[in-house]
Amino acid sequence: MIGSSCSDGYLKIYLKGQETMDAYDKFDHELCGEEAEPTSMVSDGPRLLMVFSSGELMGRGFKANYTFETGKFIPNEQF
Repeated sequence: MIGSSCSDGYLKIYLKGQETMDAYDKFDHELCGEEAEPTSMVSDGPRLLMVFSSGELMGRGFKANYTFETGKFIPNEQF
């Protein structure tokens, strides 16, 4: 499920630096359950935080793919 309250096990995505303000209840996306639709998420800044909780129930787990792109969307970035 996306954007709903997960009862057990989740992956929460933070795109706006909420962790710097200890605002972990203000996540941008929450994925859980068997109905989670594959989706693409792009951070519009230099940070993205993923918080995974396996929960208490035995399940099949999560599978995710991610990539890092540098220099494409961040102005004045030097590597």
